[in-house]
Amino acid sequence: MQPGQSSAQWILRGLSCVLGLSVCACGKNGGAKPVGQDAVLVDFAAQIVIPTYQLFETRATALRAATEIFTGARTPANLEALRLAWVGARSPWEQSEAFLFGPVEAYSFDAAVDSWPLNHTDLASVLSSSAEFTADLVDSRLAPTEKGFHAIEYMIYGENSQKKATAFTDRELSYTKAAADNLAKVAHQLVVSWRDGIDGHPPFAAVFAGAGAEDNTSYASITAAREQIIAGMEAICTEVADTKIGAPFVEQNPNKVESQFSYNSLADFADNLRSVQNAYTGTVPASATAGTPLAGIIQASDVNLDAQVRQEIQMAIDAINQIPGPFPVKMLDKANAAAITAAQTAIVKLQATLHDQVAPLLAKAGT
Repeated sequence: MQPGQSSAQWILRGLSCVLGLSVCACGKNGGAKPVGQDAVLVDFAAQIVIPTYQLFETRATALRAATEIFTGARTPANLEALRLAWVGARSPWEQSEAFLFGPVEAYSFDAAVDSWPLNHTDLASVLSSSAEFTADLVDSRLAPTEKGFHAIEYMIYGENSQKKATAFTDRELSYTKAAADNLAKVAHQLVVSWRDGIDGHPPFAAVFAGAGAEDNTSYASITAAREQIIAGMEAICTEVADTKIGAPFVEQNPNKVESQFSYNSLADFADNLRSVQNAYTGTVPASATAGTPLAGIIQASDVNLDAQVRQEIQMAIDAINQIPGPFPVKMLDKANAAAITAAQTAIVKLQATLHDQVAPLLAKAGT
């Protein structure tokens, strides 16, 4: 990396080299813009996806370190630091859910990191076994519902966020450390798969940014890759409205609420919508990176639609923030039904706008 360059700028230059592109003047964020390829796709990989996964890796590594510290000294302060590290790692992961395609899907990284619901019965069997817990064991022998964020969450928070520092067994701590090791390993693989490539495959950033090339078997056209971004945004809107909020609320079943042990559910939902916001605006505030946005294509064709999308994204985030927490508890109170329904309505409206107006306009805009 050259002096004065951010990692995102360096990655962007690297992608230009991989794709055989010439480099022209810098944009507002200081990143070089490639000539002859779609800047939206290049920047989506270099300025949104990779920085988000890098932040996830950094914070997953911090979570692993916090686990080791608590293992060495089981104090309330160290437990609180461990929980804060879990929440810190959770945020960039949830902000990546608008782009759950490519390696995260092909290598089942999503399942390894974020399967829900947690399988309490099998996890209890794992803890009562004589197996030596290592990151490799967690990776190769445990099912997705026995590891990842929610297994760690259950270990460090317990039911209803009530677990005390003195309540941990040696087996629980050994397992938690191995699970945190594995989480950091997967986070690293995500970064590498996009930036450098794994298992002999090229960097997925180059595959994505190289959409439309004759030998690109993943994306036959630039439009197809752009539509992949919209599809990811739509998918997470549907998941938050219908599955993450809707299913437990309609059934009045707290056990269906994701991140229920940490009471982090509402933060998860809001971060999922921020992933939509980041994908659309071409910015990742948490990593201070920005690039040529997908929004620019929409704005060039319909400035009013662009303003509408931006407003609807923010309204959905604001509506989630109006739901009283913790969600697993407060959703059972009828007094909060209106706020929950309002959030669902706002998210569904955004999804409909993306599907009915943005996607067709994007297809029509072409390259």
